[in-house]
Amino acid sequence: MKQAIRQTLRKLFGFCMVGLVGLFVDIAVLSAVLNLLNPIYARIISFLVAVCATYSLNRQFVFASEAKQINWINGFVRFFSANALGGAANYLTYLTFVYLSPFKDWIQALGTGLDEVVGVQQYVEWGPLLAVIPGTLVGLVFNFTMTMLFVFKPKPQR
Repeated sequence: MKQAIRQTLRKLFGFCMVGLVGLFVDIAVLSAVLNLLNPIYARIISFLVAVCATYSLNRQFVFASEAKQINWINGFVRFFSANALGGAANYLTYLTFVYLSPFKDWIQALGTGLDEVVGVQQYVEWGPLLAVIPGTLVGLVFNFTMTMLFVFKPKPQR
């Protein structure tokens, strides 16, 4: 029992480290496309790239022994499907911070040409990027559980 708990905690730690890398990928891609797209579409793209990165890293490092039983594409489909609800919670948290926070008026001011107002430009650059963090935390426990139970479920030992 203790060994199973240790192994789960080790996997959770690895999952968190991979998630941290995924967070940086997410923020980097969001930063790159935020000047081209509005925050909603930019976040969708950054999230999809981050999911590909985290799946690959989890498969290679955290769940390497379990991943041997699953081909990459099948595993990715299961990973994406199992984590869709966690992704939705992540995305809704992001939208809440971007559009329902006290800074939502600053975001809306961009469309009216008021982005010269002091502080608006800084929020546009950093606000959506920082909003990724609480969204990631909301999805972490759910995504780990779903990944353990439905994607990289270990085969029963005989």
